[in-house]
Amino acid sequence: MISTFPFPGKYYFGKANQPAPNEILSKVISYIPPREKPSVGLVNKDWQEVYIDDQFWRDAKAKDYQDFIDRIGLLPYKLKNLVCNQIYDLPFAEQCQRICQAGGLDRQELLYKAVPDLAIAKLNADQVWWLVQDSGVLALLEKLITPQQAVHLSDNQLRYLLTAGGVQALRENLITPEEAITITSERLEYLLTASGVQALREKLINLKQASKMYPRILMFLLTDDGVQALREKLITPEQADGLSAGNLNYLLDDNGMRALREKLLTPEEAGKLTNDQLDELLTIHGLQVLREKLITFEQVLTLKSSQLEFLLTNNGVQALREKLITFGQARTRSRYQLQFLLTDNGVHALREKLISLEQAANLSFDQLRQLLTNNGVHALKEKLITPEQAVNLSGDQLEELLTDNGVQALREKLITLEKAVKLSWHQLQELLTDNGVQALREKQQSVGCIVC
Repeated sequence: MISTFPFPGKYYFGKANQPAPNEILSKVISYIPPREKPSVGLVNKDWQEVYIDDQFWRDAKAKDYQDFIDRIGLLPYKLKNLVCNQIYDLPFAEQCQRICQAGGLDRQELLYKAVPDLAIAKLNADQVWWLVQDSGVLALLEKLITPQQAVHLSDNQLRYLLTAGGVQALRENLITPEEAITITSERLEYLLTASGVQALREKLINLKQASKMYPRILMFLLTDDGVQALREKLITPEQADGLSAGNLNYLLDDNGMRALREKLLTPEEAGKLTNDQLDELLTIHGLQVLREKLITFEQVLTLKSSQLEFLLTNNGVQALREKLITFGQARTRSRYQLQFLLTDNGVHALREKLISLEQAANLSFDQLRQLLTNNGVHALKEKLITPEQAVNLSGDQLEELLTDNGVQALREKLITLEKAVKLSWHQLQELLTDNGVQALREKQQSVGCIVC
């Protein structure tokens, strides 16, 4: 067992003060990823001695350990990474660096010498442009693509194939230039992102599937969330292709993934909903309704998104839970009725049986809105007004009658609903001012006189 006891930073094998044999350290070093090996020599003198004797720098075609350290330190990150991962040796990486660092025509001339076929290939100016960029240079020098293959690719196909993701896909043989020809540039753009390459690497999607999918579907499927959904088998490429782009986007957000994981919803079911319906269903309250089976998916299908908007709120869920409203009742209500019935005041009125759904159905939008204000609920509770009486008043009349002064006037019986119906909005407005209520209280005027 290797230990740092008794001195941190000093490694021992077995008993204290017994240094680890070089063959043990060599074995340990062999398990270290190539890209991490250059830092091994910094641990301490023992590790440095073993690393200097390691085969790694010899495979990189360096003269000795110090030569390796000096030369790799001059390389840019991307090339250094390729050497440390033993994809390139040092001379090849240095050749790539010389070509990549050269600008304009100099780079082209250097590349023509390194890849003679490039000069004689019948490439257009845009194709040459992408090939002489850094990723294109690396792809040509690694022989991941030839100028003859590049000729058959469109400018945009070549552009996306020679991104960092595209070159890595070529390097790992996840795609070939011939296969790239069969895939549109728009699909290649999404397929050769970091997430797309990872999906190909893990065989979560194949090129045949990708080539048949709508580009926007592929765009959403090959995000980090989409790849995770494929990985967990929450969705398949075929299921994704059966959805609209909007539905797939909603299904792959946090709540959508939660619904798929808990099997509250399947991709096929999601495909039957409109974008707006799915958007409303995949909220915290929507998931809770499905989880508690307060409403079924089949019932959701028959509701408009505007109805779902208010039914799937905190108050809506509570109303369903307490059976203050049922699915059937919700479906026959307009969005305006649901909007006010499922406010705090509306749920309270239903719970206290101050108003019923049938009574609410007979009221206009303005009447229901006024009746379910704070003053309106107080008036219902004190039986100063009933929903049936409210039907006979216009929204404007009800608005004035349910002001603080109006409720007080009803409470003191300074005015009756029967007489209020006969007054216009302007007359009620004048009567229920502070001065008007005081005059009624002092019997200086009567409602009957105003009507006359």
